Amino acid sequence: MEDLGCDSWLFITAWNPFSRLTTDEENALRNAALERRLDQLGYGYVHGAGVPDDGDWKPEESFLVFGVSQESAIELCDEFEQRAVVIGTRGGAAELLWAR
Repeated sequence: MEDLGCDSWLFITAWNPFSRLTTDEENALRNAALERRLDQLGYGYVHGAGVPDDGDWKPEESFLVFGVSQESAIELCDEFEQRAVVIGTRGGAAELLWAR
């Protein structure tokens, strides 16, 4: 993060909107739309996966996004129909941030 000159990060997916199980095909389309949006907004990111504790859910393809403000994180959360995202700052603890 220091190399990128940012202090904040966001972990987000577009999979399974509002915690509804969705097909792999729809999840892939939704995540592709999220990736295009991140590119449009000019954010740096890396691909990741949210791995659930519960075996009933598949790991969700996700993005670790750098330099995102809390307000922008909430906007992305709302736009891609997520109940919450994980945010943090360099050297700080991760936090669950709920959508509006």
